Amino acid sequence: MPTAIITGGAVRIGRVMALHLADKGFNIALHYHKSNPSAVIEEIKSYGVHCQGYSCDFSNLNQAEQFVARVLADFDDVELLINSAANFIQENLEETQRDTLIAVSYTHLRAHETREDLVLRGVGGKKKGGG
Repeated sequence: MPTAIITGGAVRIGRVMALHLADKGFNIALHYHKSNPSAVIEEIKSYGVHCQGYSCDFSNLNQAEQFVARVLADFDDVELLINSAANFIQENLEETQRDTLIAVSYTHLRAHETREDLVLRGVGGKKKGGG
């Protein structure tokens, strides 16, 4: 079965996409950060597919760099990446601190770097460039 990596897969749109793809036969590598993924992981497994959760704070460079390596160590047939990770700040823009804006930017940028890392490593079990 093919595997889909879904960032932000425990809640909102990411959760819906994970369930939809599980229903279509995809194994799911489910990224989450602060959300509790337990319920959605069990629901995904009820479709008869494999699902593994991966905690990662994309604003942390070390965690972001290790994320794809961890997924590819568990799944060798990654065919799809859906970036749904988001960092929602609950502040008025005029009151938002610089560090908060930087953390939000890192989350969005590093989630998209996941795609580049997959390409460099070779998606679908054809790993290239180390890894």
